[in-house]
Amino acid sequence: MRVIHYTGRGFLWILGLVGLVLLVTPWPAPVHPSPQEEGQQERLLRMFQEQRARRRQELVKHLAKHPRDLSAHFELGQLYALDGQIADAIREYRTVIQIAPDHETAYFNLGLLYHRSGQLEQAIRTFREVLRLDPTDLPTHINLGVAYRDRRGELLEKEIEILEAAVKLRPDYPEAHYHLGIAYRAMGDSELSCRPWYKKAQMELQAYLAAKPSGKRRQLVSRWVELLEKRLQDC
Repeated sequence: MRVIHYTGRGFLWILGLVGLVLLVTPWPAPVHPSPQEEGQQERLLRMFQEQRARRRQELVKHLAKHPRDLSAHFELGQLYALDGQIADAIREYRTVIQIAPDHETAYFNLGLLYHRSGQLEQAIRTFREVLRLDPTDLPTHINLGVAYRDRRGELLEKEIEILEAAVKLRPDYPEAHYHLGIAYRAMGDSELSCRPWYKKAQMELQAYLAAKPSGKRRQLVSRWVELLEKRLQDC
C-alpha cells in the first residue's frame, strides 16, 4: 500500500467541512478500553509480531538457497518495515532493485523508508527514480514534494544556527541581523506555529533598520516589518 501525504485546497476544504460537522455534532464521551480489552489487544499484537517473525525466518532460510528470488526479498522488506527495522527493510528493497532495476514499487517503498529515517537526499533521489519510470505517478509526486519541503526545513534550521552564532559574535553587524530575520521569516512561513518565528524575524529586521541603512533595501525591510506585524495578528 502506498502512503500519500495529501495536500492542496481540496483537502483543506474537506477539513473545513469536517470541522463544521464537529461544531454542530455533540462530541461523544471518550471510550476507554477495559483491562480485559487491553489485554486482548496486547495478545493480538504479540501474536501478529510472532507470525511476522516466523515468516521472516522462513524467508531468510529460503533466500539462503534462492538469493535472487525477487518476491521473497520484497516480502521480507515489507515485514521488516512493519516491525520498524528500517535498515533491514532498506537493504531488502535495494536488493530487489539490483535484481529488477525497473521495479517501481520497490523504489517507491524505498523512498518512503529513506524519508521516514530522515535520509531526505536519498528519498528525493529515489522518488525521482520512480518518476523516471512513471512520470504520471501521483503519490510519488506528492511524496517528493513533501520530501523537498522537509529538506528545506532542515536547511533552514542549519542556516538559522549559523546566523545566530554570527549575531552573537557581532551584535552590531547589520547584515547578520538582516539575513537572520529573513531566515526566521522563512521558517515562520513553513511552520504551523508561525508566531514565534515571525516575532523573531521582526526583531532582527528592526535591529537591521536601527543601523540606519540606506537605499531600496531599507524601504523593502520596512515593508517586511509591517507585513510581519499583520501576520502576527493573524497567527
